[in-house]
Amino acid sequence: MSEAHNAPSRHRPFEIRTDTSAEHIGLLILVGPLGTEGARELVTTTEAVLPSTHVLVLDLSGLTNCDAAGVRAVIEVDALARDANVLLVIRPAIGAVHRAFVETGAADRLRIVGGDGGVPEVRERH
Repeated sequence: MSEAHNAPSRHRPFEIRTDTSAEHIGLLILVGPLGTEGARELVTTTEAVLPSTHVLVLDLSGLTNCDAAGVRAVIEVDALARDANVLLVIRPAIGAVHRAFVETGAADRLRIVGGDGGVPEVRERH
């Protein structure tokens, strides 16, 4: 089952597209700017999805912006998944949005899957 959650924004609205149709696998696709309101929504949506999953995929590739609250929310999602014994796999953001995770050190702490030229690279959290 797929559904979208929208939060108001001055530009393109933040949206979380969820898909829990695969057995024990949850997918959260983040689209638009992830700020304070979206961060709260991300944590709430994650808490709702975790009880029925063994693996949660968090796709950041659709983010157009991510502030400190957004980075903190992704770190909180990681902590919630670990506490629930759920494997969290993160598809990275693109360009400047990904740099926000690198520059804050969050990229080194999270399980981010991605790579150049279609070759997957897994970076384990430290």
